[in-house]
Amino acid sequence: MWMKGELVEIQQMKSPLNAEDEARRVEGVRALLALGLRNDQGLQAIVNALAILFDAGAAVLTLVDRDRLIFVVQQGIPRQDMPRKESFCSSTILSDEVLVVPDGAADLRFANRPLIDDQPRMRFYAGAPLTTPEGHRVGSLCVLDPKPRVGISDHQKNAIKALATLAMDRICALRDAWNRASALDCFETETRPMLAVNAAGAIEYANVAAAELLGRGQAELCGLAFDAVIAPGPLNAGCETLMSVYAHGRESHVSKRLFRTAILGGGGERPVEISVQSWAAPDGAGMIAFVGEAVALANPSGNFAFVRPAAGRNTQADLARALDRGEFLLHYQPQVSMDTGGMHAVEALVRWSDPQRGLLLPKSFLIDVEENGFALPLGWWILDEAASQLAQWRRQGLALQRVSVNLFTAQYRSEALVRRVLQALSVNNLAPEMIELEVTETIALLNDECGLRSLRCLADLGVRIAFDDFGTGYASLSSLQQFPLTTLKLDRSFIQNIQSNRSDAVITKSMIALARDLGLESVAEGIETPGQHDVLAEMGCAVGQGFLYGRPVSAADLPALVAGNDAGALTMMRNSSFFHA
Repeated sequence: MWMKGELVEIQQMKSPLNAEDEARRVEGVRALLALGLRNDQGLQAIVNALAILFDAGAAVLTLVDRDRLIFVVQQGIPRQDMPRKESFCSSTILSDEVLVVPDGAADLRFANRPLIDDQPRMRFYAGAPLTTPEGHRVGSLCVLDPKPRVGISDHQKNAIKALATLAMDRICALRDAWNRASALDCFETETRPMLAVNAAGAIEYANVAAAELLGRGQAELCGLAFDAVIAPGPLNAGCETLMSVYAHGRESHVSKRLFRTAILGGGGERPVEISVQSWAAPDGAGMIAFVGEAVALANPSGNFAFVRPAAGRNTQADLARALDRGEFLLHYQPQVSMDTGGMHAVEALVRWSDPQRGLLLPKSFLIDVEENGFALPLGWWILDEAASQLAQWRRQGLALQRVSVNLFTAQYRSEALVRRVLQALSVNNLAPEMIELEVTETIALLNDECGLRSLRCLADLGVRIAFDDFGTGYASLSSLQQFPLTTLKLDRSFIQNIQSNRSDAVITKSMIALARDLGLESVAEGIETPGQHDVLAEMGCAVGQGFLYGRPVSAADLPALVAGNDAGALTMMRNSSFFHA
């Protein structure tokens, strides 16, 4: 590095990561942000020990996101986020070595950065990278001090490296616990028979459906060898053995369907069809086995012959591959004020960019997602991605107040709902009212007290709750009394003919009045013409959503849509071809 007035030794650092490696590194950072690391006492103890060891004014554990530095745990300095390019840690993650900056004010790489110039002014820095088992340098453990220092000893360098390793070990333990909790979330909401098997081949968990199918108690199943419950046997032509699915890495997350014989409690047998997918078991790579009844036919040999049930359009393997390779993406449709035309919110709508079939709309895959047990992982990804994107837009200066996210039934019934929503808010520094959760009649009909408690808790904290497609089902009116709603979304079926169908107009006007009397915001979906807009505005509808204002667009295209939300842009949008959400 260059000191003012003299040349000193320059510390060599590796060149920045290529785009693909950086994308993987950022993905790792985002995964760690969801763990709630800020409240972990073990990490706080490590940071405190580092500050004492160096007798330093401050010590921090940071994560380096795509464009920002995040203070996760700190001692002696206020919690803050800052642009990545302005931080010492952006340089720390370029090397496996400890980065030492004796005097940042005299180092041309850092001299003009806010941490040097602003209060509390920090001159000295020493930091070691936090490196995941996958080899990604995701952040740093560092000390800072207002006073410059000559440097640090080799002993101190080794100490900070050791503490960084200890911190990463703690983070990995928290990540493993998170993975295990996520698997348990699946068990709590999964209606299909399901077994979790550890790396030793023993059953760790069995849900109620599996216990009923296998004629055994849940406690009885736990601890049994998987082979003692699902008998080994010859495979169908071309099928893989169960555990060998995991020997081939992340490309083989879901096996082909296998036909086996289940050994029931009491010694009976039942033909079953199973498929397996990987699971981060506490003792290593394990598997989750989905078990279903198969039809057994008699054959001359006296053995079972199996008939495969008809498969859906999207198999477990298709959906697992899509999640694993990031083929799901979000498009965003604007919501505008009926009075001003200003765009103040968006709804996140999931799409599937299938390599063979192109961009698929939800009606092509959502049923298969729910029936094949992928609603929770996809739903949590949608929540996290939408919150992250809203935070990024707001940092760019877009005046968007919130993003709406549709809940899957499995999410509504999951005990993790409150935790996952609050973490999405915390990670992205969003206020609770910036997230709106949309529930449907399917959810309302469940009469699930656990789900209702979760929504009431979130509503008390300020999270918005919307009833989607209101007016189309039997449960709509009664649900208004029990759900902690803030928003009523009127179904597009009432809007389509609102100018020509008197009944639709009367019903819509009544629903808008009902929402107003209950203190709820009314949102009309499916507005496609200026005439529909004018009728709804006259009825007192608060917010409009539909192709008149903008079709669903990618995250990259939304800023241009917001910037062009004037008369000329609206005229262009009205004359464009649109795809239904």
